[in-house]
Formats: sequence, C-alpha cells, structure tokens
Amino acid sequence: MVNILAIIPARGGSQRIPGKNLALIAGKPLVEWTIKAAQDSGMCGRIHLSTDDVKIRAAAEKAGLPVPFLREQHADSHAPLVDVLLYELTRCEAYYGEQYDAILLLQATSPLRNALHIQQAVKQFEDTNAPSLISVHAFHGANPWWALTRDDSGTFQFAHPDKVKQRSQDLPHSYCPNGAIFMARRDVLEAQKTFYVPGAQAFILPWYAGFDIDEPEDLELINLLAQQYAPAPLARAS
Repeated sequence: MVNILAIIPARGGSQRIPGKNLALIAGKPLVEWTIKAAQDSGMCGRIHLSTDDVKIRAAAEKAGLPVPFLREQHADSHAPLVDVLLYELTRCEAYYGEQYDAILLLQATSPLRNALHIQQAVKQFEDTNAPSLISVHAFHGANPWWALTRDDSGTFQFAHPDKVKQRSQDLPHSYCPNGAIFMARRDVLEAQKTFYVPGAQAFILPWYAGFDIDEPEDLELINLLAQQYAPAPLARAS
C-alpha cells in the first residue's frame, strides 16, 4: 500500500460565498464533511488541511484533525491548485519527517463524497498502477453530444453535428470530471504539474457525490441532498 498524503484545501477568502468552508451543511461546517470522510476511510497515511484561516483551522481541530501550520504562500484565489499541493507536500514531509508516494486531493466543496468512495478510489488507483485518478460522474439530463454553440450573429450551431441524428441510447457514454477526488503518484504530479496525464483512471461517482458547491444557491441544494444522501458513518479504520 502506498503512503498517501491527503490534502484538503480550504482557503478563508471565498469571494462568491463568503465563509463558504464554514457554512453549515446539515448542522456541520462544510470542511468537516471532508475531514470525516478522509479520517473514516483509513486510507491516508497523513491528512493535512491547507488553510490560511484561523477559524477554519479551529473547525478542523474541533473535528479531530490537528493543523500544525497555516498556509503562508499560494493563499489567494489566483494560486494554481497544483502549486498549493506541491508546496504543502514539501512542508508536510519536512514537518513530519515522512515521505509520501502519492497525493490525494479532496476538495471540501464536495461534501457528499464519503469514506467508502475514497476507499474505492484508492483501491482502483493501486490495483491499476495508474499514474493518476480523477473522479467523474455520468452526464444526466442534458446530453453533451447535442450541445450548441452560438456565434456573434446569434445563430446556433451543433458542436457535434454528426451526432444529432443518432438516438441518445446509441451515443457513447460521456462523463464529466468533478472536484471530489483527485489522486496522483507524487513523481507524476511533480513532473507534469497536473492530474490530467496519459493513462489517468476515471473513477465513476454518483452525480450527487460529485456535486460541487460553487454558487450561493448551491448551499440550499446541498442541504437538501444531504438529507437524502448523507452516509451512515463507517467504522473508522485503526
């Protein structure tokens, strides 16, 4: 089993939803959902919350995750996420005196991705010896093969005109990446600076598990979804 560093990024400076990472979802701070999922999965050699905010740090520690240091660099909204991950990888290895084989990125904005999903994703990553793994969900509702573009004159064009006359059941299955789970070997991430590399595995999640909180109205929807899809806690692996 590879030694995994799980990183949960949670800045304090959300612009579209102020205080997003501390917003209450079914009575718990948003960031706590991902912390608990990572802890209960038992798959992570180390779980690290990357935050620049003392209130988020306090919420994490209340949930049982020590946060020994705050993010001092790459803390604005323009910082590439991979820079944050490599920065925290270096700091965690120096602080804990450990070396990690793989990075597991768990974004706090997908609270319904649970411990079982993490277990299954890590198993797929290890079993396939993949360079990276990216969670996806099947498109539902809108069919991407029938997507339209609009030019400056207001005229619509089909993005895939060869697919328009095909029955939906005859079209290839299509999937959308979501922000719930990303994983990569550390050498791949250091060299390529992306999870989207040749040979990347797709880990298929139910659509609700990949739901990403991005706009204020998403908070209302995720509270409704949590009533239906919040999992029973797994027995935490020792």
